[in-house]
Amino acid sequence: MCAKMLPFEDMRGSAWGALLVMCALGMGAGGCAAETAAAGPEVALRVEAVVYGGDDRQDYFAHPDAATRELAASSGVALIDRRLLEAMPDGEVRYPTETFGELYDLCEGERFTEQPSLAHCSGTLVEDDLVLTSAHCLDVVPCEELQLVFGFLYREEGELAPMMRDNVYGCSTVEAEQRRDPSGREVDHAWIRLDRPVSGARRPARIHVGDEPLARGEPLTVIGFSAGLPLKIDSGAEVVDARGSTLDFFRADSDTFHGSSGSGVFDREGRLRGVLARGADDYIQVHADCTSVRSDENDVIEQREEATYVARAIDALCDGDGAARELCAAHAAADAIGPIARVTACAGVPGVPSGSGTAAAAGLLLTLAMLRRRRAA
Repeated sequence: MCAKMLPFEDMRGSAWGALLVMCALGMGAGGCAAETAAAGPEVALRVEAVVYGGDDRQDYFAHPDAATRELAASSGVALIDRRLLEAMPDGEVRYPTETFGELYDLCEGERFTEQPSLAHCSGTLVEDDLVLTSAHCLDVVPCEELQLVFGFLYREEGELAPMMRDNVYGCSTVEAEQRRDPSGREVDHAWIRLDRPVSGARRPARIHVGDEPLARGEPLTVIGFSAGLPLKIDSGAEVVDARGSTLDFFRADSDTFHGSSGSGVFDREGRLRGVLARGADDYIQVHADCTSVRSDENDVIEQREEATYVARAIDALCDGDGAARELCAAHAAADAIGPIARVTACAGVPGVPSGSGTAAAAGLLLTLAMLRRRRAA
């Protein structure tokens, strides 16, 4: 159980830099990286983030698909230490102004260097007061110090949306969190209960209930706050290893950085399939006075980004006392029907034969989805 957020406090200058570096060094690309030997003189900084091929990250306004933009703006939430935020009398929230390039001594030509870097992790809104993220994010900033911020994004080129107090939420409780499930499978997820339901037209993301593995090569979209930056969308990722025999996590070639930990990983139909957990090291020092993003164009990268299957997170949530009833009921119904009917029902696509048991189960799922949409409206 965590206390509700205390009033905003201000934190400036070197203290902010130290906090961000602490967060970055403590996490892997989109999560906790495997332990490595101390860096030698050739590598002055190794925090998480890596690019596979071209960098597919896009700002919110630049993504070409309107539905994906709406999904990202509505459900993507930045996890930020409350000491970095200061609420003003007019309702706006101030925060440190150091840029991404300044904080990491990035070389000329790196992307997004003039943007602010603020979030230490990402999350996805899945109910009107429930967020899914990675458990290790709470190791860096615990519930009682955490603020969850919606709308941290660029509306147009060079136009950063103002951060308003109405879009900033506290962490009321952690409903469930796991690093390994009861079977010993490697997972990394946490469910955060907000201090109040979200306001306005914000709508939770759709979750794929059920336990089917993704397919190798299946396209994915990752939505989060890569490198702590304002909202980024990567729709250029694919499944590299589905790990269908274990269904604990899957591997993808997403372009994700330390602030991507906890990001939602979505399938081609816009359903949440995973939560980003960990990956390869991010930056390398290629010049004496600056660092560059690590990519498979300038380094050999064998590790890929890893995301916990959302079904494992739902298992943990539904074992607890504070479970989301509609979500758990849908998950249980999906486990009770065959995979073909389950996928059809989850996708909201007609086609299940009428009069069958699978049709009844699909109807239950659709009814639950309608109830959830009504509740979020």
